Amino acid sequence: DCAAPAYPVSLNPFRTPKSDDPEATFQQILWTIKAIYADSWSETQMQTVYSTILQTILTDPEATPLDIQEVIDNPNYRRRIVSRAIKEDRLSQRRRNFWRNFENQSHSRQQDRVTSTFNRMEMFLGSTHLENMTCHPRGLDFKQLIRDRKIILINLHGNNIATQAGGLGAIFLSQLHLASKAL
Repeated sequence: DCAAPAYPVSLNPFRTPKSDDPEATFQQILWTIKAIYADSWSETQMQTVYSTILQTILTDPEATPLDIQEVIDNPNYRRRIVSRAIKEDRLSQRRRNFWRNFENQSHSRQQDRVTSTFNRMEMFLGSTHLENMTCHPRGLDFKQLIRDRKIILINLHGNNIATQAGGLGAIFLSQLHLASKAL
């Protein structure tokens, strides 16, 4: 029950089944975020910022949606994770250029570039209940649930998640899809 605040469902959208193809995982998560924000998605600046941040933080196995803001606001974290992503060859040249340019900008210019990203964080960080769900250090192991032939019932009804039910449903379906592909 997603609406039960005492027992939040661990639904970290960045916890996905281990995959031989990190690019496919990145594309699936980006697709999910685009689906959540379909009515306000911009293929220009917003796409560039989200893609860059997402591709970067997915190199951190402990990442949660809280790290979206962390990679922007904390230069030490950003430099460490970007350096790791480059070292592991998991960051495209375009994303490397984005971070190089970003580092050379004033703080106010950096904030201007990422404002639209932060404004859309409500899906993940809009309330304590949502943070407890989407920023949980673990996620549901859909791969194991499928392997064990479990029946998965998802209740997205409740006042404390009413405005985010569609987005939570998209995350559940994406997680289930990634798990089924990983089998």
